[in-house]
Amino acid sequence: MDSYNPYQPKSAQCERCIRLIERTRRRCEAFPDGIPPELWNDEIEHTRPYPGDNGYLFEKKYIRKRH
Repeated sequence: MDSYNPYQPKSAQCERCIRLIERTRRRCEAFPDGIPPELWNDEIEHTRPYPGDNGYLFEKKYIRKRH
């Protein structure tokens, strides 16, 4: 019997956020005990306060390219 997993394998939103701590366990500064599925699955943009986010919002990380 398969167990239900509400999470997609990757999150476009969370993968681009500087607050992501651990991808495999879906943890970040805003949700150290686990990112809610609706945010991880990109159903809701975390650009506004979300219950339990400890005051942290999405902040895009910038990767500097080497020339």
